[in-house]
Amino acid sequence: MTGKKIVGATVALLFATAAYPADAGKQVKWSSALELCQGALKMIARDPEAAKVPVVYPMPGGADWRFLWAPHTKQVRMRNGLGVEVAVGAFCVVDEDTGRIKLLTLDGKQFVTPGR
Repeated sequence: MTGKKIVGATVALLFATAAYPADAGKQVKWSSALELCQGALKMIARDPEAAKVPVVYPMPGGADWRFLWAPHTKQVRMRNGLGVEVAVGAFCVVDEDTGRIKLLTLDGKQFVTPGR
C-alpha cells in the first residue's frame, strides 16, 4: 500500500468513526447509516467489487439521515454496460430510528421507495 493510500484510509477511518454533532438523540449514528447506504449502492452495481462509493457528510436538517453523491459533492463511480467506469449521482435516506433505508436512488433510478 502506498503512503497516499495509507493516509487516505486512515483519514476515512477517523472520519467514519468521528462523533458528528447531529448524532445527538438519534438511535442510528450517521456513520452506520452511511455504511448502510454505501453497501446498498455497491450491491446494485453491475460490478460491486469495482464500485466506489465515497464518504460524504449527511445533509443538514430533517429527521432522517440523508446522503447525496452529486457533482457538487462527490459522485459514485461505477461501471456502465460497456465496462467503462463513469461518475453517477446517488441519494440515500436512512430512518434515524430503525436504521432502514427509506429511499435509494442511483443515476436517477429508484431502487427503494418510501413506504416499501
